Amino acid sequence: MSEPLRYIIVGTGGFGGYWCATVLPRLAEMGKAVAAAAADVNPAALANAQHHLKLPPEKCYTDVKEAFDKTRADFAIVVVPPAHHEKVVDLALAHDMHILSEKPIADPMKACTRIYKKVHAAGKKMAVTMSHRFDQDKQSLAAAIKSGKYGPRPGMRPCQRCSERARARAGHLRPAAGRVSAAPQGTPRSLPPAGSIPTLSSSSPPAARFSPLPRTRTTLPLAGSSPRRATDPKSA
Repeated sequence: MSEPLRYIIVGTGGFGGYWCATVLPRLAEMGKAVAAAAADVNPAALANAQHHLKLPPEKCYTDVKEAFDKTRADFAIVVVPPAHHEKVVDLALAHDMHILSEKPIADPMKACTRIYKKVHAAGKKMAVTMSHRFDQDKQSLAAAIKSGKYGPRPGMRPCQRCSERARARAGHLRPAAGRVSAAPQGTPRSLPPAGSIPTLSSSSPPAARFSPLPRTRTTLPLAGSSPRRATDPKSA
């Protein structure tokens, strides 16, 4: 049996505490990976690493760079706010380590692109945890879409545009050329005819572009189960 991999976990407070208490001890039990060091800017948060990962105080650092400089490890675990992911990735690559990161890859899309290029150029592997993709409801939806039963797959829009549209509805975006903008305060919102879907074109007035879509309900069979018909609670 091969030796377990060694890792440095960066971020042991907040959700990092969950990693220390629940996720990482399981890896040690399976003989897959063990903690080599931990780093967090908050000294109190390092107690999670000491208690759950059995790390001695001298292997728990408040200086992230010092943790990497003084520790030999195979990969780094990144559980810090997204705006700081790239800095930790840079340190890991500089010390010839692979990376396991909490989602998202980074905060702005440009940082995600830079990280991809850096990891690819270094010849290392980076994985982003997306455990909910294995939930039964997500697996059922994915299987239904891939089956083609409900028609061709819809095109995917960048999350940034979706975020802008949501913020525009709340009136948080300023009008900008070529970008989605919010309707002026007090502008009446026109609803689309029943059963129709509004066209989201750049030439449409803001109020029309952000009119709510008609709600529909589709019941999908769960993965691994036989199809069931939806039941009206009132008639049950």
